[in-house]
Amino acid sequence: MWLLLFPVLALAGCSSKKDDPAPLPGRWTLSTMHVVEKDANGQLLQDYTLTGKSGDYLLLTDVLFQEYSNSQLNFEMPYTRAVNILTLKALVEHLNQTREIRELSASKLVLSYDRAAIVQGQSAKIEATYTR
Repeated sequence: MWLLLFPVLALAGCSSKKDDPAPLPGRWTLSTMHVVEKDANGQLLQDYTLTGKSGDYLLLTDVLFQEYSNSQLNFEMPYTRAVNILTLKALVEHLNQTREIRELSASKLVLSYDRAAIVQGQSAKIEATYTR
């Protein structure tokens, strides 16, 4: 009987969900933000790195993305996660944003994304590093 029961127990143990070793929800403090700005022709305009201040952080739940600057809420959006892509859901679908998780550990989060153009045709690529 034990010989018949052992494979069932072993299979049940394998199918159980393991805790995410690096959970995304929580508070993430901005460490650095690397910005690369280009014009409409793809020519480099600026390449710089900003250092985060203590009031620059993200608050993430399983479903809500909140970004703070100087301890003031910049914006919040519900989001979904598909492996390493966060899709921030705007009220109007064409305004949705995506952020790629480049790195996620218990103490470090790196997000890469395109910032909306302020001047038509220009682009900005952001890589933001957060710690906790």
